[in-house]
Amino acid sequence: MKIQVAAFLLVLLAAAELSEALDFFDKHVVRNMRSEDCNRKMKRINYANCKGKNTFILDPEGELNSICSSGQMKEMITSEFIIVDCVHKKTSRFPNCLYNGEDYLGSYIEVECVNGRPTHLQNLARSLYSFCAETDKCHIFTELVISAMFQQCSCSLIERESGNRLNVIKPLLRNSLPNVLSKQFISVKRNQQIII
Repeated sequence: MKIQVAAFLLVLLAAAELSEALDFFDKHVVRNMRSEDCNRKMKRINYANCKGKNTFILDPEGELNSICSSGQMKEMITSEFIIVDCVHKKTSRFPNCLYNGEDYLGSYIEVECVNGRPTHLQNLARSLYSFCAETDKCHIFTELVISAMFQQCSCSLIERESGNRLNVIKPLLRNSLPNVLSKQFISVKRNQQIII
């Protein structure tokens, strides 16, 4: 009897984790969207009231599906996603919720991974510098910035030894570089590989 109860609880736990991952994809991941689509996309999210804000991650290639596949970290950082923020217009009321949409190119996102699946959008930032300033992840970008500076910002991808990938958009890095360097990043590791 105890084995049956334990097995039943394990099945429930697995179902809950799968449900979290599906909920994440339902609320935040779309293949295609423009900022003008916010009203239509938010209808499937608003059940009993107008949600104040929702962030959609455009993922036409299905990259987010494999973002947590390494299983080594609870949180993974990625970049070069287009995101659309949908913000509720305070003058509208449920069920006729209206939204202003704004899209951002090359946004950095951080997701929480549970059992190899993304389950929660932890952080997002519009640029490399703001991501570093808003989180405690500055050490991750130290090597990236210094290496890119010596490569004259010609890198398209920097792969760290741990296997995490940080895609870098050249203009984004060029715009962020002066701000980041002004924050006195000084440590550089030698084990980074730059792919041009």
